[in-house]
Formats: sequence, structure tokens, C-alpha cells
Amino acid sequence: MMGFYLSHMNNPKTDVSKNQFPDENYAREVLQLFSIGLYELNIDGTRKKDSEGNDIPTYTNSDIIEYAKVFTGLGTVGRPFGMKVNLVANKNIKSYMTKPMVMHEEHHEQGQKKLLRGETIPSGQTGMKDINDAIDNIFNHPNVGPFIVRQLIQRFVKSHPTPDYVQRVAEVFNGNGEGVRGDLKAVIKAVLLDSEARDCSLISNSDHGKLKEPLLRFSQLYKAFDIQSTTGAFYSEGLSIEESTAQGPLRSPSVFNFYQTNYSPPGILSDALLDAPEFQILNSSTSIGYINMLDSIIVQGMPLELEQGVSSLDFSTELTLVNDHIALVEHLNTKLCNSTMKAKTKTTIINALNQITSGDAMEKIKMAVYLSTTSPEFVILK
Repeated sequence: MMGFYLSHMNNPKTDVSKNQFPDENYAREVLQLFSIGLYELNIDGTRKKDSEGNDIPTYTNSDIIEYAKVFTGLGTVGRPFGMKVNLVANKNIKSYMTKPMVMHEEHHEQGQKKLLRGETIPSGQTGMKDINDAIDNIFNHPNVGPFIVRQLIQRFVKSHPTPDYVQRVAEVFNGNGEGVRGDLKAVIKAVLLDSEARDCSLISNSDHGKLKEPLLRFSQLYKAFDIQSTTGAFYSEGLSIEESTAQGPLRSPSVFNFYQTNYSPPGILSDALLDAPEFQILNSSTSIGYINMLDSIIVQGMPLELEQGVSSLDFSTELTLVNDHIALVEHLNTKLCNSTMKAKTKTTIINALNQITSGDAMEKIKMAVYLSTTSPEFVILK
């Protein structure tokens, strides 16, 4: 699937007579987006500078041409090299899209390839040996640690980690204490247990935390209230979420993700030079779209009743608190907002509950959950 998506499946070797040259797309993206980035980095994620104070590019277009030669010859299993594969709901075609690509040696670019940091792939190797050597070369580039871990920190903890935080985790990436580079388990542990992630005194800092991307908000809602299905299968309203919030499961519009890692919205955050990637898909339309989705899911009782079964949220614990509005709001504050809910937000929710005079307990619960999940304290992770 990735070979299809990133255009290095059926990537041919050079044939000057046909004006045919290897596709450079994957070579460029594997360097720019998936490993080392555009500029040389210090271990703390800050950019290195040359003698004139300029950023130092990690690679040139000549490097891309060399790496493009490496990623040639990969095709589908049991089909001629170059045979087009479409994303069609056909079980025979589909099977090719779910199997790893294989090397068609006769279509792999032979000869020496020059890699980064002065390394070279010698002539005469197999295609997969060339690829593995190139991947090792990229993986061992000093940029990989700070480039990758900063984005992991952004996804798990905060939008704008300090250089010291990046360095501490990058050092774990470079070596887990047992001589292993790139130990993901050790890296994630370092991300989540770092003092910058655990110190509660940072909660009040204006540069701490992150806007939760829409899918995380919905998944937190479902887990918090133990979503159940009558069949054990769950219908995904992913397209509805995408239409409402500009983010749907597995629906990134490009390899650049839904937002750029260094995006900073105009105004207070950009003036403070703070990155806040998720704000790139928050606007007047998606902010209302998110609230409308919550209304459908919580207030109107969706997810949907389809052949996959009826799925529903469990509010049984909340119902035991329905007659004590203060206790109910404090409970939701802990369950949904990590106890960060401000007094003004609590008062707003309690006042709304006091206005419900129908005596319908579930109506009150749904209102409390709805207002809690639309609150800034829920949407912002601290």
C-alpha cells in the first residue's frame, strides 16, 4: 500500500533510450518527512548553522537522485513488473495490495550509489541489499533522533517542547542504555516520564500543553464512557468526522499529515513563537463542526444503528450523581479534563443543569457531558 501511495512500486531503472529515470518521490519523502528533515539538527532539535549563520541543508537534489536509484525494482507478488494495480474492490487485485512488495532484480538500478555522510553502496549487490544499506545509512544519521522524538513529544505531550526535553529523549533514541539505537519502547517511556511531561506545576504555564486533534477527542470520549456494541463490531463515522473537523481515520490528505509540525496560528501563539500544529485544522467551520458531532453522538444518542449493531455510551456511573450537580461536574472534571476545569466552566455547566426542569435524569447527564467535552479544558491537553 505504501509503495502504491508513495509511487515507488514499479519504480524502474534508468533507460536513457526511453527517457526513463527512477521516480524521486519516495527518496525525497523518506528523507524530508520520515527520518532526517530538511536541515541539520543539534541533538536538542535546534538547527545547526554555517559560518554565516545560515541553516545547513541535510541533502541536495543530487542526493535524491542517488537514493532514487536505490528504490527501484520493487513490484507486486506474482505480477509482471510495471503492471498497473488499481485500488479496486476486487479480491484478486486486493490481495496484491496487502502483500509486501518483492524485488524484481532485472528492473533494479545497478551500479554504485552515493549516500549521505560520504557512504557509498558498491556495485554488484542485490536490490534488497542496496535498500537495506540505504535504510541503515538514513537510520544512523544524527538527525533522526531529534527529528523523530520532537514529533513524538508533540503527538503525546505538548506542541512546543523545550530543547532540553527534546535532547533528553533524543539521547535515549541514540542509545537505550544497552547499546540499542532506536528502541521505540525506551523512547516512548522517556517521552511520557520526562519531568516536562509529569511535573504538574507546568500546567499553569501558557506554553505548556497541546490542542487535542479531533480523533483523540472522540476516542477519549468513547473510552471514558466505555462504548459498547450489541454485536461487538463498531461502525466508524469517520467520514462524518472528517467533514465536520477536517480529520478522519486514515484520511490524511497528503504525506505531510493533517497539519505541519511547525505550524503556529496567527495571533498570540505566533507572536510568542510557539508551535501549535493541531490549530491548522481548527477554524470557524471545524470548531462548530466538532460541537455538532458531539451533539449527534452524546445528546442525540449516535453512533448509529446499522447492521453492524447498535453502539452506545455508558453513563451509569454519572446517573448515580445526577441529583448532585456539583459532584457530577467535579466527577466529569476528573474523568474528562484531568481536573483542570476552571471555576467559570464549572459554573456554566451547573447553571445549564439547573435550567433542566423536566426531571429527565439522562437529559441532565447528556447536557453535562456535552458541555464538558466542548469546554477548553477538555479540548486542550495539559
